[in-house]
Amino acid sequence: MGNQPRGGRGANKPQPDRPTKTERKDEARAEREQIHARMARRRRSRVGALIVGIAAAAIVIVLVISLSGETGEPGTTPSGTALPGLMTSIAPWGANNDQLAERMAILDLPQFQDNEGHAHARLWIYVHGEQEEVPTDLGFPGDIASPLHTHDTTGTIHIEAVDMSWAPSLGTFFDTWGLRLSSDCIGAYCSQGDDTLQVFVNGEPFEGDPRTISMHELDVVEEVAIVLTYGTDDELPETIPDSFTFGS
Repeated sequence: MGNQPRGGRGANKPQPDRPTKTERKDEARAEREQIHARMARRRRSRVGALIVGIAAAAIVIVLVISLSGETGEPGTTPSGTALPGLMTSIAPWGANNDQLAERMAILDLPQFQDNEGHAHARLWIYVHGEQEEVPTDLGFPGDIASPLHTHDTTGTIHIEAVDMSWAPSLGTFFDTWGLRLSSDCIGAYCSQGDDTLQVFVNGEPFEGDPRTISMHELDVVEEVAIVLTYGTDDELPETIPDSFTFGS
């Protein structure tokens, strides 16, 4: 047998070309660019998700504020606590006393006290020209007594609190009742087109927020007469009471 070539088999086998220094730099640059591109895509994804999250949170905040009364809408206290049992339905409306105790606690009403010579207010409500009843025993179901309540269906509101100088607003009465009242809504009826919510106090048009109307004018013999009407101008009642004196 002849001698094997020095170096054994394959000693003369061609070797693969080694990348040049320039080629290695180009490969490293390409890798860095790919890494940077992936990182940029991830950053864009994170930023997009963050923007979506912020937008969703903003929508939730707007909805909460619009429903909460923080902008003056009824249905919550100034702290944003929702009123249980709030009615946003069409008339007629019942006394709605089932969750009265919860609303009283949220509203932080003063304690009821049967005071001789306590104050009163009178409320009339009209929807499309028809008078709607203010229910009897509203705020006074028997097992509990609100300092704002009724004893009949005349619309006479009794104001009986430990502090006889307490001057509640009409909004406080409606919150106690659990019936939505705002500058343009009562129950399910909100101003739109020719149908509007109009308010009269002692016979005079009231242009502000009806929730702010005081139901107890101190040192005034004639007590407050309040008329709320919803509908067109043609549906206004023929007579708007300009005064109210309890027992007269």
